[in-house]
Amino acid sequence: MINVMVVEDEEQIRKILQKMIEKNEGCKVVSACESFATAISDFMKLRPDVVFMDMDLN
Repeated sequence: MINVMVVEDEEQIRKILQKMIEKNEGCKVVSACESFATAISDFMKLRPDVVFMDMDLN
């Protein structure tokens, strides 16, 4: 299983990415964050294999 983290400040896009990722049998979204601070905290706790991150967080 590939554990994935999504970091996106726009809720609609975050939910779409989450659904797209979870359609793949071998992937699981372990965290979906809207801020960099939450992302760092979750990353340190969960250690995901892959991070999809918006490079222009508001």
